[in-house]
Amino acid sequence: MLFRDKGIEVACIATSVQFGVSDPLKRKGNIEDAKVNIKLAGDLESKVVRIFAGGNLPMNDEVADRIAEAFTEVGDYAVQFGVTPMLETLHDIIKGSEDAMLVVKRTKTPNFGILWNHSDIDRQSLNLLKGRIRHFHVHDEVLDPENRNILNLAKLMKGINYDGYVSLEIIKGYDLPESLLIETAKRLKGYIAQA
Repeated sequence: MLFRDKGIEVACIATSVQFGVSDPLKRKGNIEDAKVNIKLAGDLESKVVRIFAGGNLPMNDEVADRIAEAFTEVGDYAVQFGVTPMLETLHDIIKGSEDAMLVVKRTKTPNFGILWNHSDIDRQSLNLLKGRIRHFHVHDEVLDPENRNILNLAKLMKGINYDGYVSLEIIKGYDLPESLLIETAKRLKGYIAQA
């Protein structure tokens, strides 16, 4: 495989699939799209696939049931590929750990994870989700040389034997200087090593 031969691991397949949509046909299509991306992740030896709750309704029991039912189906499907589907938090209708727990409690497969979409996590959220966190996205805040969120995060993750990735996700509509990205990566790796 090209990536493995070059010493590159694929951290995550980040889809735009949404399981919280109310239209049953759209949700079925999204489930099938998720399965295609799960197979791709298996082919690329990536361990996780990012999926959104999506939808345009506020989080409630009915929406959580729909999302959990979809994750149960794709989670069971993903086992054969060695892949875990993840619900992205702190995005769209999943505003925090309580919203995520509405889905976690209803999902009937152990093969289901959480993507925490920030470089900081509060103690309550960590306690609620620590058995499910598989991936982190961090954003513009970590470009600031004074920001030490990754150091604090790495210390917390060490305490729960976290074995996933922290991905830098910056969407600005223009390219950042490569030197800034190199400096940021070096600093963040240093914080992780320090922790």
